[in-house]
Amino acid sequence: MLRTGILRSAVFRTENRMPTYYFNIHDGGAAPDPEAHELPDLDAAKRVAIRLSGDLIREMGENFWRGEEWRMEVTDESGAVLFGLRFSATPPSAAQPSQLIAEPRNVLGE
Repeated sequence: MLRTGILRSAVFRTENRMPTYYFNIHDGGAAPDPEAHELPDLDAAKRVAIRLSGDLIREMGENFWRGEEWRMEVTDESGAVLFGLRFSATPPSAAQPSQLIAEPRNVLGE
């Protein structure tokens, strides 16, 4: 009877366990998430992915503007990709602002 109670307890814990998510970064190389994140559902994982991405962009500072793409893939505990986010920046133009201003001209032909 005690053994049955232990098995039921283990099954109950497994059934009520929250889903596990991994937030893996790919930026020219793979950086798998070393720790599992238990979250209530996929919507919660999406919110965490957005927050983590914002934190990473902030940490990158000026390096974000190099124009290299990186992405975050969120997987479940089996490794299946649930969704992904892609990021890249378009570096500012090398042209000087004075080069971007055209000389005034008469477009009416007067």
